[in-house]
Amino acid sequence: MTKTSTRILLAWLFISLVGVVSPALAQSQQPPTQLTERDKQNINAAALKSLNRLNVLLNALAVEGLEDAEVDTIIKKSYSGPARIFDNVNVSIEDDINPEHTSATKTEDLKVDEYLNRLSLYYSKRSPNDDKVTIIFPKQEATAAQQNGSSTYIKVFFESVFKGKYIPKSSSYQPASRVIELRAEKPGQYWRVYITRFSFKQPGEGMQQVVGTGRPTIPPGIKVGGAEIPYRKTGTEQLVVLKFTTQWLEVVNSQETDLPTGIYKRKIKETGQISEAQVYDFDNTRAIELKENSNRFSFRNDITTTWFDRVNPIINKPTAPKSRLFHSPIRPGKLQVKDQR
Repeated sequence: MTKTSTRILLAWLFISLVGVVSPALAQSQQPPTQLTERDKQNINAAALKSLNRLNVLLNALAVEGLEDAEVDTIIKKSYSGPARIFDNVNVSIEDDINPEHTSATKTEDLKVDEYLNRLSLYYSKRSPNDDKVTIIFPKQEATAAQQNGSSTYIKVFFESVFKGKYIPKSSSYQPASRVIELRAEKPGQYWRVYITRFSFKQPGEGMQQVVGTGRPTIPPGIKVGGAEIPYRKTGTEQLVVLKFTTQWLEVVNSQETDLPTGIYKRKIKETGQISEAQVYDFDNTRAIELKENSNRFSFRNDITTTWFDRVNPIINKPTAPKSRLFHSPIRPGKLQVKDQR
């Protein structure tokens, strides 16, 4: 086992455990007979975090240098144990590793281990030294948590973007509309969610189901220009990649499970003018504020704030002093007159 691959494996296992014990999901000791608004909010947060953990898992398997035993361990941890993402190994996944599989009517069903092994074998790898991941899940939207008898479930819709290649044919991918369905339970103090379905979005699925989260109005098809700028969570190796303009900010990739990818809108004053502070809202509880000439940013999530530092900070060069014209002083009372002779 190499040092690099060991680090990747440990990072994945750490992120998995963090996803289980987050204090933000604290609840009363006994599950309610009917979901409260607080329950729904916490299940929603847990589902979005689970999707981001899934994103981390796929990118962990798309790194060069992993040994077979390490791949097997990562895959097994994803569907077994309390820190698992999937409910069990038999969860049905509609394959999108083959880029010819583009919809629910043009795919094949795989079990969890089959899907993840296919990703490990056939999807192009990036160097462990490359900070840019190649699998991203933007445009995340969760439905309201629902109860069906004794079962509680929730769906999260998102766009799946594979920037790598399909090795057998060296072919590229097109973005796909995907959905995960999760089972929610609260065996003790915390809500836990497990993926029971991972597939293409069906035509019309999700309409009228998405929760109103206070998201600002985002024009359809908007593209945020500018360079992709990597940041690291302060004191960690977790990366977040941003692009931003004066009005819009896009989180292109996020290894911070609480920080969603997607488009953020610059905060507007009550007067209708853009705020002087560089604050970009994701919804009414989550926002990013650029600081120190964009060398840092803070992410506010309800009542907590997390800081991130630019990987390659902007260094402001000292401004050269303006030149001054010096004149010979004229003594008071002594007027210099040119000799007329």
